Parts: sequence; C-alpha cells; structure tokens
Amino acid sequence: FAFVPGLLVIASLLAGIRGELPLDLGLVEPYAVLAGTSVTSTGTTETVVTGDMGVYPGYTITGFPPSLHYGTLNSFNSAASAAQSALADAYIALAAKTVTTTVPSQNLGGMTLLPGVFNFGASVGINGILTLNANGDPAAVWIFQIGSTLLPAAGSSIVFANNTGNPNYVYWQVGSSATLGTNSFFVGNILAQTSITVNTGATVVG
Repeated sequence: FAFVPGLLVIASLLAGIRGELPLDLGLVEPYAVLAGTSVTSTGTTETVVTGDMGVYPGYTITGFPPSLHYGTLNSFNSAASAAQSALADAYIALAAKTVTTTVPSQNLGGMTLLPGVFNFGASVGINGILTLNANGDPAAVWIFQIGSTLLPAAGSSIVFANNTGNPNYVYWQVGSSATLGTNSFFVGNILAQTSITVNTGATVVG
C-alpha cells in the first residue's frame, strides 16, 4: 500500500496538544488519507481505509476498488484544497514546537518515552517495540519532529503502557518520507513532506 504525495497525512488529526492551545485541524480531522499528488493501493493484500480520502493538487487515486474505502472521496476539488491548506498549517505548527526531551538514539525500538516534544535532525527508525507511557493521562501528547525519513521496521510496534493513551495525540512531523515495514503496528498521525508507504500487513491507528 503506497502513497506518492507532495504532502500527506495518514490518520485523523485531532486538536489537542496537551498544555498548549489546540491546533485548529477542523478541515483535516475527517481524513484518513490526504495526499498532494496521488494515492495508490497495490499488492495482493486488500487495503482498508476508514475515513475520508483526498488528493490536491493532484487527482489520481488507484486501487480502490479492489481495496476498500469507507468515507468521502475528494479529488481535485475545493474541499481537498482547503484540507491541504489546513494540513500545511498543521505541519508548520508542529515543526515550530519547542523541544522538551532529548533522546540519545535514532532507533526508538526498546525505548519507553514519556509525553513530550522530540527532535531528530536525520532519520528515525523503530526496531522492536516503542512504548509510550502516558503516566495515566489519557490526553497525553507526543510530538516527533524528524528531519529526514521515518522507518519503522518489519514487525515493529508502538504500544501504550497500561493501555493508557490516545493514538490521535501522537504526531509524527516528517521532513521527507515515511515507510512502514511489513506487518508493523503504527500509532499516531503522520505528516510527511514527500511520501508515505504502508507495506503489506502494516496497520496504522490514529
């Protein structure tokens, strides 16, 4: 399952950065997929997208059907254009957040991270399990500012400690492309400048 956008988001983006004024994401919130150039579903495994899907200024959406989409489709229309403008604003706002936590490694696998704003100048990988610990706060927020690529490995996963946390409050602001490995389990909203690829068997929740 591959996307080739100019600027793309996977998952519904909901307002609510803990301890700050909420981001105004009203026009983006209904979207599961919002792309700049095209959306493409390939391979033998059926893809299921729940939520609105949009493309602007491009218009190409292929692979639906046979893949399944539950939601409104906006291709090269005023609704998609307005959502793209809101998405660009959200990307800039996330990139401007002040860093609160320093992580010594660019491989987040095996780590347990408390809520905060994390900045990485280059690529970030997830090999294994990344645990997000909300300390019992269901409205806790994690923001990851990534200068280059986001590369969760095959079979990797992101989980909430004690099942406390909201996937809608995890944000990945990516400077280039995100590629989710085969059978990986990913949590959060991806805002990527270049492209997002979701490989066979991967799941995105957010």
